[in-house]
Amino acid sequence: MRILSDIHNHLGDKAKAVEYYEQPLSMLIQQHGKGIDHPDVADATTRLGRIFINTNQLSKARNSLKQASAMYHRVHGTTAIHADIVVVLKEFDRSHFYEENYKTALDYYKKELIMYKQLHSNDECSVDLADTIQRIGSCYNQINSHVEAEKHMQQALDMNRKIYRNEKNHEDIAIILKTLGDINFKMGNHEKA
Repeated sequence: MRILSDIHNHLGDKAKAVEYYEQPLSMLIQQHGKGIDHPDVADATTRLGRIFINTNQLSKARNSLKQASAMYHRVHGTTAIHADIVVVLKEFDRSHFYEENYKTALDYYKKELIMYKQLHSNDECSVDLADTIQRIGSCYNQINSHVEAEKHMQQALDMNRKIYRNEKNHEDIAIILKTLGDINFKMGNHEKA
């Protein structure tokens, strides 16, 4: 069903994409019992939230994500640092960023970064960390805090160069370099841009 949903989403049939995510969620709820907290139900609820973001139904997205977050916290513990919880947080970030509510998105990204640092405590350079730092830089750029934006983008660039050291032309590196150029141009550093 997930593949069908992704296909319909890609083809622009958003209603069908949502339907194909709602069906497995209903099946999982029936399988595990209504009101029973289960990671599979929380995962399906997160995925439904993601498709609501992709279809610009941000209120429905946040409702699904709140349900998934609450369920994961009941499953893993209210103070747990768990990858499932960070995934939900990442979707909250996206919903606020797409709504151009950059300051709220920034707050969520900072929480996400703290959790990723705890999850990847032995790995100072991971795709998750680099992606989150890049998104923090994007938020700072959107709110015209260019010094902070440049700092975070440079940190993300350095991490991505380590991660993709064998791929000189990786898309993530290109995106960060373009953003750094834009930031430096806005700051009046035209030669650096």
